Amino acid sequence: MKTTISELRRRACGADHSLMKELEGKYAKYANEENARRKADHEANNPAMMAKRAKEAGDFNGAIAKYNEAISAESDPSKQALYYYQIGQIKGKKMNDFSGGMAAAKQAAQLRPDWGNPHMLMADLYVQNSKKCGSAFKQKCAYIAAVDKYRQAKSIDPSIASKADEKISRYNGTKPEKENAFMQGYTAGQTISLPCIGTSIKLRF
Repeated sequence: MKTTISELRRRACGADHSLMKELEGKYAKYANEENARRKADHEANNPAMMAKRAKEAGDFNGAIAKYNEAISAESDPSKQALYYYQIGQIKGKKMNDFSGGMAAAKQAAQLRPDWGNPHMLMADLYVQNSKKCGSAFKQKCAYIAAVDKYRQAKSIDPSIASKADEKISRYNGTKPEKENAFMQGYTAGQTISLPCIGTSIKLRF
């Protein structure tokens, strides 16, 4: 059909000719169907693309399964890190699975040590889960952990410095009050364990 259409055009057959209209209509239908088939085949063989679509559709478990499939099929550590990061985003922020989100973020950071986004995600999860730490004092300690992690993120990846500085500026003022800490027997520089978010901090006010 494509060859015939080209030949008819070469012979100056007008676009309003009935044969041209018929052939062009049939070819357009065929081309659309073929492009859709090729796109479906491409997506079926691309688990990362299918994972992205599942995430956008709100199918978080399906997205995680496809990202894990993409990780298994991939040999490039940078791409594996990206997929782990996406899993961390889904588990930590969409599904409120703190431990799962942190584990995936740590995997991403390990695979790509010069990338700050996994550390930004960890810091965000500290903030998001600070209330699990119980007392107001411990919750504020969790914010210290988040600020420390934001600082680590920008120290290894200058490209996200402005984003990290914005978060640091937002949370840096949320520290424990000195008087309150002293009444509980804590002093500046003391190491405070925070099992609630799986880390520890050096106390500051």
